[in-house]
Amino acid sequence: MALSKIYNANHSEAVDYYNRAIEYRKKQNINPDSYLANLNQLIGQSYIFIDQHDKAIEYLELAKNSYTSIYGIDNSANANIDEYLGMAFEKKGDYNKGIASYDRAYVLYKKIYGSFDTRTKSTEDKITKVMQKLAENRNAS
Repeated sequence: MALSKIYNANHSEAVDYYNRAIEYRKKQNINPDSYLANLNQLIGQSYIFIDQHDKAIEYLELAKNSYTSIYGIDNSANANIDEYLGMAFEKKGDYNKGIASYDRAYVLYKKIYGSFDTRTKSTEDKITKVMQKLAENRNAS
């Protein structure tokens, strides 16, 4: 149900469904697992698209911490989360943190998938774009 809300661009409603799923999972007294990490990631991504960047960052960091405790730091889920963290920081206007997040994603993507993978190349392009924004802001000051 929540995924259909995202695909229909109703991100606020999707966040509500995801939060209900988390509450249901907590009532079952289950420790954080990949299911909860995935829900937190999806909530964070949804918050990006409704311009609630601080909430996006909060949920994405929760997801990253969970994935790290389950799989270790070097995993594809963390690469994906770092890419979304980069997007959240970029949209928030915190370009230095955006670049740092995109860079972590780039390094992981390159390590996991190689230099020529589309995820690696796309993230490299995002780093360049945010560096240009940062330079423009410095020149404007």
